[in-house]
Amino acid sequence: MKHDIRDRNTQRGAVLAIGLILLAVATLVTLTAMNTGVMQERMTANQDNNARSFMAAEAGGAALVSWINKELNEHGQLTGAPTLSDTVGGDPSIEYEMSLHPDSSSWTTLPLKVLIEGRAFAADNDTLLARTELLVEWNEPPQGGPNPPAAISCFNGPCSVSAGAGRGADEGYGTVSGFNHPIPSLDCTGAGCRMQPIGDDRLKPAVPAVFWDDPTGSSVGLQGGNHDAYQGLGPDGSAVKGKDESVAAAPGDAIYLDAAGNSTAPTWESVFNGEEPTTNLESGRTVGAITGNETEVGTLVIDSDVELDMKGTSLFVGVIVIRNCGSLVMKGNPNVYGAIIIDATRPAAGGGREKCPQPYDPFKGNGTPAVRFVGDLGGGGSGVGTDKRGITIWHERFQ
Repeated sequence: MKHDIRDRNTQRGAVLAIGLILLAVATLVTLTAMNTGVMQERMTANQDNNARSFMAAEAGGAALVSWINKELNEHGQLTGAPTLSDTVGGDPSIEYEMSLHPDSSSWTTLPLKVLIEGRAFAADNDTLLARTELLVEWNEPPQGGPNPPAAISCFNGPCSVSAGAGRGADEGYGTVSGFNHPIPSLDCTGAGCRMQPIGDDRLKPAVPAVFWDDPTGSSVGLQGGNHDAYQGLGPDGSAVKGKDESVAAAPGDAIYLDAAGNSTAPTWESVFNGEEPTTNLESGRTVGAITGNETEVGTLVIDSDVELDMKGTSLFVGVIVIRNCGSLVMKGNPNVYGAIIIDATRPAAGGGREKCPQPYDPFKGNGTPAVRFVGDLGGGGSGVGTDKRGITIWHERFQ
């Protein structure tokens, strides 16, 4: 029997070294995993905090838009300030706060720029974890369609405007009203089509009852009676009622002057943004009478060879354009919600255009029509008026 005897000095301890290496690797893997877990937990917490602050800012933006719409629907203008701060869903750890942007002078003037800060707090409701800044601007965006300066506007020559004998203005409904009226139900009849102007006591926003760019030879009057058939903005920009030229505005009046005293009055080209108006009615028709309780919606161009009869208690919602010395024949008690725009010229024999023969009355008939301005008939080419407002800036950023 043989026995191998080795020198103890030749032993190296490889098992111990390998074990120590494996232990070190395992430790590094564990530490890395722990660090990764902690980092992911922090990232998730940050993402959650940012989401909560973003939700708070969005809630503030929604509250601002809701307040503006409520103000415009109830008063026709901005009259005060919204709730400046609030929590979201009753959670005290999520809140927003509103403040005026330095570019805004007050809460009641446009453009209105508002800074909204959404905040997310820790469980103690005191330690700020994240915040989101939201900038909202509410302004008058570019018009999508005609932008009439008055309930009835006459360009490029004299016009005679005669309101019906009805006492609508004395009732607050306005026979020819430049105040902003809501649109009645399209199936309304008779007195059910009379809509009170938007705003307390018929305050602004409003436009003149009648605008003309050639006051010489133009006139405003009544078919009968002695009531104040016209209401809107007077030449100095104040609210007026009347029965004669006192309710008509012209280019040189104060409401069309800038700070330097230069005229900013509208023109035929500016009203239509340089485009020729065309008939675009929902019914698809271009001629014929609107009778009885019929309703038409859209833009209607009445030319010299087209006379439109409005009879009975018919309703028109939109813009009526009268060109080339045409006329609108009013009979009965029709209602127009929107505006009427007149070009008091016609093609001249030698070329170009000439003024309509005087006196030019674009409204024939002996009815008692009502023309009531509507500040917003919607966008996409059918917009009417100076009261179209909307969001022009909505910008958010995390801080």
